[in-house]
Amino acid sequence: MLMIGLTVGLLLISKNRFAGFLSKLERVVLAWAKLRTRLLKLFFVLILAILSAWFAIAYGTVLIVYLTWESLGWKILCILTLVFTAGALSLFYYACSIVRLSLLTPLLMRDTLEVEQDCSRRSASRRE
Repeated sequence: MLMIGLTVGLLLISKNRFAGFLSKLERVVLAWAKLRTRLLKLFFVLILAILSAWFAIAYGTVLIVYLTWESLGWKILCILTLVFTAGALSLFYYACSIVRLSLLTPLLMRDTLEVEQDCSRRSASRRE
């Protein structure tokens, strides 16, 4: 009789632990889903901003070429090519430095850490 009660108790404890694990897993998945939604919104806003900036740069370039063609001729095309190439290379190196310094890691890990800290606080309050 004692063995059956012990077995039932252990089964209930393992069932509660498994339910707690599933609850934590669901919270982490929910946090990652929220993060994914935020990143997708940010991605689309950035795409629209890049597209708008591209049109502004294109029309500005056409205006500069039109206004300076008589004084510089074809040399203005070389000058603008050098300016845009330098700008593109500087942006590329800046993006590489962000990846190299892993500045994106805190953004990705913040929500997961909040969920883990919340779970640990709840488990500590249950123990008391």
